[in-house]
Amino acid sequence: ICAFQEIGQADGIDYLVMEYLEGQNLAQVLAKGPLPLDKALQYGAQICSALDASHQLGLTHRDLKPANIILTRSGIKILDFGLAKPGDPFLTGTEHEVADEESTVAEAVTESGMILGTYQYMAPEQLEGKTVDPRADIFAFGAMLYEMLTGKRLFQGETLSHTLADVLRAEIDLGALGAGVPKVVRELVGRCLERDVRVRLRDVGEARIALQRGGVEEAAEGSVAPGRRSRAARAAGRR
Repeated sequence: ICAFQEIGQADGIDYLVMEYLEGQNLAQVLAKGPLPLDKALQYGAQICSALDASHQLGLTHRDLKPANIILTRSGIKILDFGLAKPGDPFLTGTEHEVADEESTVAEAVTESGMILGTYQYMAPEQLEGKTVDPRADIFAFGAMLYEMLTGKRLFQGETLSHTLADVLRAEIDLGALGAGVPKVVRELVGRCLERDVRVRLRDVGEARIALQRGGVEEAAEGSVAPGRRSRAARAAGRR
């Protein structure tokens, strides 16, 4: 998680000094296409570790998206906790405000009943202005992991209204992940993207474990060249 070095005031102006981070954000990288499977699993596990630390402190990010993930030489960093809130109930009521397509929704607004976040990665309950908890971040992570593996945004309609409707109701095509994605990772994406919070994955630490398992499976499958089997495997087949 990105660190702040100093908080202060100069000439009547409040300021924050953030650590210097050198690298691209994940959105810039994904603009070029999907990540190799090993990189997607590696970055995904690191994102989960950072989110787990946040959730253990009772903080829900609420605006998790590729633009807020920086890829540095030493690993990923999550930025922009400006919309993060403690674990107390928030986002209640019925009044909604949605900003234009490229911006964060209801920027810096914290009144109850307002939608906070970036709608392409919002959990349905967040988009509806309901109370949210860390499971909203897990939904956003699922949308990001889908994008890392496919190179395509999961929710990207022709208009703002179409996209909002897709988040709430559109069928999620896990087949687009491709046959090369390990079963444990495919199942993880599905669990993260459950619209019913009672069914959705509850602990982002479990997501990290699943991604690590997927990496082990991917490495094991890659240890034998495609179309070829080891001598022991051929012998076992003859028996």
